[in-house]
Amino acid sequence: MKIVADENVDQRVIDWLQAGGHQVISIARENPSIADSDVLALANLDRALLITEDKDFGELVFHKKRSHFGVLLVRLEGVSRPERVRMVCDLIHERGIELTAAFSVLTPGSVRIRTRD
Repeated sequence: MKIVADENVDQRVIDWLQAGGHQVISIARENPSIADSDVLALANLDRALLITEDKDFGELVFHKKRSHFGVLLVRLEGVSRPERVRMVCDLIHERGIELTAAFSVLTPGSVRIRTRD
């Protein structure tokens, strides 16, 4: 699976995904501080799932009607870093295909997957 990891994604998640054979573009490593709209455009260009902790992508997708190939918004406040890494990696391993063409939100105890209309 192709994945774009926004600059706020833990490096351990990126390492795990790459070790699992996923093609990951790390915004933190390759182009830090680019605009959210450019991050989304890059993910679309590569037909990649975008992983982020930035709620602004919801604004881009739902209010500004920007197209996307798939966005995973990680909202795990209060969860330890190691547990966050495990939860994100488990979700992608178990349900990665479902996340494409959807806007998904991972929270403690649940994942909401909203497919495009």
